[in-house]
Amino acid sequence: MKIVCLIIGFILATVVFSDPNIDFNWGNHAGNIGYDKAVLPIKVLVAPTIGKTYYYALCNKFLGDDQSAIYMGLQPRQPGKNLVIFSTFGTGTQSEHSQCVSGADGGSGTSCSLQYNWNLNELYYVVMQRASMNNTHQSWEGYIVTEQGQATLIGRFSVPSTRRGLKPSSYFFDEYFPFNGASKDPTKRKCIEYTKFSITAPLASYNNQWYPSTPTNIRLDTGKDSCAMYWNKNNARANETFSNGFYSYDIENGFLPPVPTQ
Repeated sequence: MKIVCLIIGFILATVVFSDPNIDFNWGNHAGNIGYDKAVLPIKVLVAPTIGKTYYYALCNKFLGDDQSAIYMGLQPRQPGKNLVIFSTFGTGTQSEHSQCVSGADGGSGTSCSLQYNWNLNELYYVVMQRASMNNTHQSWEGYIVTEQGQATLIGRFSVPSTRRGLKPSSYFFDEYFPFNGASKDPTKRKCIEYTKFSITAPLASYNNQWYPSTPTNIRLDTGKDSCAMYWNKNNARANETFSNGFYSYDIENGFLPPVPTQ
C-alpha cells in the first residue's frame, strides 16, 4: 500500500496487482493551505469472502511533505469481518485513538482499522478530515458514513503541522493482496478473484466549500495475472459515466475465463 501511494503515476506490475488506477484532481481552490476533507462514495456489489483479498482505497498526499501519504478504504474479509482502514505514512505521526497503532506497512506512520460489517449493494462514504490544528501538529480523523448519514469513527491520529492540507491530486487504487510478494512473472500468478463495485469521483472540502474532482488518468494494465496473459486482455475494466457534474465508475476485476487445463 505504501508503494502504491508514494509512486503515483508509475507502472506497478512488478510490485502489486492494483487495477484500476484512477488519478483525480480537485483544482487549486485551496492554494498553499490545502484541502481539509476528502470523501469517497463507494458501493461494493460483489466481493470475495475468503479472507484478505482486495483493498479499495483512496490515497492523498500532503502539500508540505511530498513523501507522506494518507489513505482510507474498504477491505472485504470473511463474512462479518469486513474492515475499514485509515492510515498515514511518514515520521512524526502519533495515534490518538484505541483503533490506531504505530507503524504503516512496516515503516513509519500510524494505521487505524475497524471491523465493520459494511454490506454489499449499499452505498457508503469513506471520509478523511482534519479535526484540529495548532503550531506543532494537526489531528486527522477517518469515518465511514452510511447513506442514511450514520457516521462511525475509524480512527484518529496526529501528523506534523508542516504537512499542511491535502494536495489537489488524489489517487484511487484497487489492490489485490495475494500478489504482494508473489512472482514477478504474471504467467505464474493465479487468476484473481472476481469483484465488482462502483465509486463516484472523490470530493474535497476547503473552508466548508465542496469541490468535485476530475479524472486525469486511468490505467487498467498495471497488474497482470495468468488469465490476462493467456487471453491477452486486461482482467480489469472501468466504465466511466458523467452526470450532474460528477464522474462515476463501474469497476470489475477477475472476469476473464480461467486458463484451460493442459
